[in-house]
Amino acid sequence: MTMIFEVGEVLKLKKAHPCGGDRFKVVKSASDVKIECMKCGHCLIMEIDRLKKSIKNREGRVDVEE
Repeated sequence: MTMIFEVGEVLKLKKAHPCGGDRFKVVKSASDVKIECMKCGHCLIMEIDRLKKSIKNREGRVDVEE
């Protein structure tokens, strides 16, 4: 089964970002997923399979500003 990521969804990852934050917001979801650190705002682009393995839990959604 394919895990689908929705824009605005908050993911808690197993490993923290170097800034210390471990919560990321999905910014773009396509063949790769673009996530943004909710502590420092840095963006990462990850392949779906790699991201699926890195997720500790899904924490819901936040409103996305366009």
